[in-house]
Amino acid sequence: MSSKITLTQGALPERLRLVSQSAQASGALVSLPTREEVYTDEGVPFVLRLLTNLERKNANATLQEDGSAPQTAVNPFLPYDEALYIGHINNDYVCLLNKFNVLPNHFLMVTAHFEEQSEALSLADMQALHWALREVDGLVFFNGGKLAGASQKHKHLQTIPLPLSSCLKDKKTPLDAFLASSPNAENSLPFRHAFIRFADPLPEPAALHDTYRQWLQKLRLAAAPGAQPAPYNLLATRRWMMLVPRREERFQGISINALGFAGALLCGKEEQLLTIKKAGPMNVLREAAFPLNDRTDNKGAH
Repeated sequence: MSSKITLTQGALPERLRLVSQSAQASGALVSLPTREEVYTDEGVPFVLRLLTNLERKNANATLQEDGSAPQTAVNPFLPYDEALYIGHINNDYVCLLNKFNVLPNHFLMVTAHFEEQSEALSLADMQALHWALREVDGLVFFNGGKLAGASQKHKHLQTIPLPLSSCLKDKKTPLDAFLASSPNAENSLPFRHAFIRFADPLPEPAALHDTYRQWLQKLRLAAAPGAQPAPYNLLATRRWMMLVPRREERFQGISINALGFAGALLCGKEEQLLTIKKAGPMNVLREAAFPLNDRTDNKGAH
């Protein structure tokens, strides 16, 4: 095992650059070329990506048929691949490059000791989330359970530096473009969710964790504080945080994870891309989440 590197404040961008460069050269990092397009639906400029012909041919070595990351019997995080090691955030969390990346500098924040991905997020988890947003202007997301798109059982959060696409006019996400349409645009999202907009500065980890725990209760995802919640996706940027309960892992065979709710969908085959367009990306998210029955469940914890 290589020597431990503790990531001091401001060190992440350079470590991402260096490790990405070396991991790409060694073959430890598998970058997936895609063709992308913006497809606007219900006010959201969704970014739809399709693996290129070359990568679709090698799908067994990269993504599964439904577009999700490959699942392995061996835990890829214990021990982790040293070629993907960026550093330790603290004693609780290790920062690694995501082995299969569509966007550059996609990194993981993995618990140093095994914890179940389906467990509720702890204060330590929120400290890792806060650290990532402090270090990079990115999207942090968590797939809470297999039904929410998690491909590994070992607890990990993920971060992708923004923008999610060079096609976007600003350095945010497709969802941000929708949110900019009105001060309360989030209330018109057509699936069950909890949402909060942040003022500067970003709330401290304890405040983020309190909001998260309140949402689990409000959306009836956990029987009691600390109990294992039902499947959900959590997304956060420096500007907002959102939680979406999940009812389906796939839409007509297409895997949907947290990135879908930020407005980014990945397809392994041309047929999947056509399926999403025919159904409408927002309808895909409606089916993967829950319909809005009670608007009181839908309001953010302001």
